[in-house]
Amino acid sequence: MRRNPLPVLCAVLALLASACGGGSSSPSSGVTVHATGLQPMDVVLGDFDGDGNLDVAVANQFEIPGSVVTLFQNTGGAFSAGLNLASTTAGSAISTIALAAGNLNGDAYDDLVILYLDGDAYELASGAATLAGMATSGAVSLGAGSFPQSVTLADFNRDSKQDMAVSLSQYDRIDLLAGDGTGGFAAAWTSIPTGGTSTPWGVAAGDIDNDGNLDLLAVTIAGPEYLAASFGPAFSGLIPAATALRSPTAANVAAGKFDTNPRADVVTVQNDENLARVFLNGNLTAPVTYPVGTGPVDVAIGDVTGDTFADIITADRDADTVTILPGLGDGTFDTAATITLAVPAQPAALAVGDLNGDGVADILTVHPTLNQLAVILR
Repeated sequence: MRRNPLPVLCAVLALLASACGGGSSSPSSGVTVHATGLQPMDVVLGDFDGDGNLDVAVANQFEIPGSVVTLFQNTGGAFSAGLNLASTTAGSAISTIALAAGNLNGDAYDDLVILYLDGDAYELASGAATLAGMATSGAVSLGAGSFPQSVTLADFNRDSKQDMAVSLSQYDRIDLLAGDGTGGFAAAWTSIPTGGTSTPWGVAAGDIDNDGNLDLLAVTIAGPEYLAASFGPAFSGLIPAATALRSPTAANVAAGKFDTNPRADVVTVQNDENLARVFLNGNLTAPVTYPVGTGPVDVAIGDVTGDTFADIITADRDADTVTILPGLGDGTFDTAATITLAVPAQPAALAVGDLNGDGVADILTVHPTLNQLAVILR
């Protein structure tokens, strides 16, 4: 996942005060906040210590002091104070921008992929019996000037190992790196161009054509703006959707199931449209739109209403809100519900998962201007 950076000055001021540019308002009841590192830009869930609970990892864009990631241990819906995870190769300008979590080596712990925007690299951190035992392994270059923006893990080549797809915004392509099953990745086995000056942004995986292969989804924010799917595992190229999906500042994409059709459904958000676009049953040409909060920058899918149907959740940066579109199980959605965050939270990313074991997915967001993780238990 990946969000647009906010001004550096705002982040530095936030380190010295509870808000940037003024005081903060109280969030909705049920929202608790936890201190992170400087300017958090992404959040993911994974069982990093193998205790059966989903822990939290937050990407801190600015490494002050020595924390590219903040880790939070989950003990059934309650969280420890954040632990700093420092890079073994970090310089002064690596800019942690996105994270992905998954089991890379088949042990009892989930592992972490850390993406560095200015560092043009990724780094790995293996899960351990305690979060304090996690350590980074050393940065691996993705190419000088590549400016990676987003990363996702999935078994694209069907060898039962987690592979990595990473969008390289300045190279106008998405690289696929094959997982080796021992905790690392081989060099890219294929690079998929997204078109000249297209600036690929968010990436996701889903079986769009119901052939048993996970396909690659991507959104671009410049040039020939499109939603695209590459039908795996051959990945001959990206197929642009008929509907242009332009956004000057941010875009993201998620895949899931909103009805009983076996083909994956897709949802996107654009920061300049206060809408979620829903593409049903692998059809990338005819989206249905639903209003969400102002300036959505991230989107996730999960059952946060407890009715067994998948819902859409958006992080609305300009409204300081999270929007929930309750799924009805037939591919349509009920009236949106809004969760108010502290002002100026400007949520940059979100994650969804069951944190307390009650069978209902919970919501997490990160607030770059306040240096906070917000937890919304459902």
